[in-house]
Amino acid sequence: AGTVELAGQLAALGVEPRRVYFASGPRGTQAGLTLGGHLLGVGYELHGVAVSGGEPEKIERARRVAAEAAGLLGADDSVRGARFFTDQHFIGEGYGLPTAAGLEAMLLAARTEALVLDPTYTSKALAALIAHVRSGELSPADTVVFLHTGGAPATLTAKAAALLAATTGWQNP
Repeated sequence: AGTVELAGQLAALGVEPRRVYFASGPRGTQAGLTLGGHLLGVGYELHGVAVSGGEPEKIERARRVAAEAAGLLGADDSVRGARFFTDQHFIGEGYGLPTAAGLEAMLLAARTEALVLDPTYTSKALAALIAHVRSGELSPADTVVFLHTGGAPATLTAKAAALLAATTGWQNP
């Protein structure tokens, strides 16, 4: 359903993104997005950003879940052969632990877009997107989508505020 909604919104806007970035933990989101993209024949690349280790078992889990969901929909399980990619470069020390790049992304998103990210999940996905822009992997002409998958309650903790202050110099006004 999420891919159908995204594809509809992109079509209505006349936008064809190169990539869709999203945080990927146990790989359920990845399974659904990959299956949806496979069934709809979308032209964009899915770029999952791992927030924890566990490859290649998690990719196999995503393949299995996508194939099972395809079966429930009455579709073939050819999705097993689809590209299931998860970028492992932004995990940091592990699950539930923020990274400096993620905290920078969290603060940048809040300041420039009024977008609230959590410090250990969606912030890592946006950190990947930012790193790819800065490195030139994505060009100014590329259209990308950042899929916000939640986690906002973690931003409301004193620990998150302290991490932001220590890492970025942010001061609560």
